[in-house]
Amino acid sequence: MHQVLRFLFMGICLAASSSVFASGFYVGAGGGYQHVKIDGFSISLPPLGEIKLPDIKGKGGVGLIYTGYEFAGDVFALSFEANVQPTNIDIGPAYAPGLIKFKNSWGVNARPGIYLTPNIKAFGAIGWQQAFLEEGNHADSSSQLKGRDRIGGLYFGGGVEFTVPVGVDADNHLGFRVEYAHVDYGLSTLLSHTKTDAVLGSIFWRFG
Repeated sequence: MHQVLRFLFMGICLAASSSVFASGFYVGAGGGYQHVKIDGFSISLPPLGEIKLPDIKGKGGVGLIYTGYEFAGDVFALSFEANVQPTNIDIGPAYAPGLIKFKNSWGVNARPGIYLTPNIKAFGAIGWQQAFLEEGNHADSSSQLKGRDRIGGLYFGGGVEFTVPVGVDADNHLGFRVEYAHVDYGLSTLLSHTKTDAVLGSIFWRFG
């Protein structure tokens, strides 16, 4: 946690130290492709001993809606952002692909960046994301997962965005973003370790 706070503090200082300082709200939307994996866990079956169950996986499309506030200088920038990612991905082994459903994540993150040119910015992201795991179509009455289970974990990633000034005074900007996002949700209350990886593309509008 101390390293994360230090990372954010350095980003704020770098953004504030730029000779040209601007800020503004932005909103965006897009989507992409997401892979979900729940690690296999071990169970004890006397007299066989401990047995490791295989990982279960799923993949599918994911939406993206976000809004944030950016502090931008001529070289460095720092944004704080909230997002919602609508999705409904079936997870399970080959014989029961819809055993569990991964649904609808949301979270907040900080995004320090550096301008490679006046219109192209590379950025990193770190934050917290939450999602739901739900009982799927193939679950039976003996399933541990009843209804839904909320999970949360560390979000990190990075990407590149390109902006174009818009308007008579070029006060607003139309932008395009491509990014990779990984979330380590840790252990849920009923299942094992859940992780997601996504490649996302979006378009956004920045005011100011």
